[in-house]
Amino acid sequence: MTNRFSDASTPPGDFVDRVAAARRPVLLTHIYPDGDAIGSQLALARALASQGAEPRILIAHPAPLLQEFMDPEGVVVVASEEHAVEALATSDLCLILDTSDYARLGRLERAARESNVLKYCIDHHLCVDPTAFDALWSDPSCPATGLLVLSLLDTLGIRITAEIAEPLFIAVATDTGWFRFSNATALVFESASRLVSAGADPAYLHRALFENSSLGRTQMLGEMLSSLSSQAGGRLVYSVVRQTQLGRFGIPLEEIDGFIDHLKEVRGAEILILFVEVSSGRYKVSLRSKGRRDVHAMASQFGGGGHAKAAGFRIEGSHDDVVSRVVSAALEVLQ
Repeated sequence: MTNRFSDASTPPGDFVDRVAAARRPVLLTHIYPDGDAIGSQLALARALASQGAEPRILIAHPAPLLQEFMDPEGVVVVASEEHAVEALATSDLCLILDTSDYARLGRLERAARESNVLKYCIDHHLCVDPTAFDALWSDPSCPATGLLVLSLLDTLGIRITAEIAEPLFIAVATDTGWFRFSNATALVFESASRLVSAGADPAYLHRALFENSSLGRTQMLGEMLSSLSSQAGGRLVYSVVRQTQLGRFGIPLEEIDGFIDHLKEVRGAEILILFVEVSSGRYKVSLRSKGRRDVHAMASQFGGGGHAKAAGFRIEGSHDDVVSRVVSAALEVLQ
């Protein structure tokens, strides 16, 4: 496999040419997709469709709230491995967005790995294996994959319509904490201004994302916050969401996306951890840093990754064992 790697904010020429030539691209992203993941997929797919291509968007897990208002046409498909195999067999390019780790594709991983179609990756996370793709365009300094997609569309000369601007705005806004995080650079605001001028409505999008929770989700959030634990004089704050709680409030796992950001509201906290029991003995762990601590390095200890201020990983074990191991690692970081 011939690999071309670029870490610049502008895509390499041959990368652009191949994307422009694709007629039936398949777009994949990571498990439990967030606003940057689905926003990047939808924006790129709509842009390529405007040029006569027939893109298909596949995800491994549903994102109910995001799909409900971002994708009313139902273009985003929650796919099985068999569906992905069939789609890739008739594709001329596989575009993997917002992750450079095949394992993060979930049940679509094997289909992507074993497909003979060219595999191009666009990502802003630290790369696990740069040799895994036919071409990799990665810029870890970029605040959101959506900004890389915007740069690609500019290079392709595609006009940013309202239909493209809306998911790109969601991609950029959600990965910068609605422009509150330290990665909300001047480029982010300049790009957001462009997208608003093109038709994105920030007030509507914010209401759709943050003022549209189910009663069960809101009650679950309250219970999670009421059970916070802290150590190291409040510098470490963490909480646990159990499967039994999700069942009691009648909400799917996907609906608790964003819960960890509420932990950042605690004054004096430097590292925030949310443990989510995805099944018996299996946990999804999300990490956040409010200060100079690097939680990406911590996630790497457990086979995960992400960014310095936001990272995560999967881990197996009993409840007490998992919490003890991760909390101990966090305390070491704080030392």
